[in-house]
Amino acid sequence: MNKLCGIFLLIVLLGSQAACKKDTKSQIPNGLIGKWYLRQITTTSSSNAFSDNPYTISYPDTATNDYFQFNNNGTGVTPYSVDPNFVSVPPLGFNYHISGNKITFSQITAIMMGNTYSFEMPTSNTLILRINYSYTQVGTLVNNVQEITLSK
Repeated sequence: MNKLCGIFLLIVLLGSQAACKKDTKSQIPNGLIGKWYLRQITTTSSSNAFSDNPYTISYPDTATNDYFQFNNNGTGVTPYSVDPNFVSVPPLGFNYHISGNKITFSQITAIMMGNTYSFEMPTSNTLILRINYSYTQVGTLVNNVQEITLSK
């Protein structure tokens, strides 16, 4: 009988552990869903030898045709390239996953420097994507921060 109680208790404990596992499903904020137009890209570079002022490219209106469309199922689209003549290009599909304040993209686009960005939404119409990345130039490690600002 003791053996049977021990086995039953083991099954109950294992079952309760399985029920407590965290769900890794992406928690997409409702405000993120929709089309976000590129407004600004700022890159700041530094190393042990120099520190640059931020370099900013502004996009004052939606005529740039550069946007991120976030769908509520973790998919999205964005133009693959930025054409200086504003010629429409077929959109590039991507998947994305949200974990805390991180957003990971399945594809890197023409303006992105990596797959995983931190993000913040300071207002309901402003989305900021931020990434730190590094590269070596003439034997010097250069650290960069890229900040992409989008708005609805």
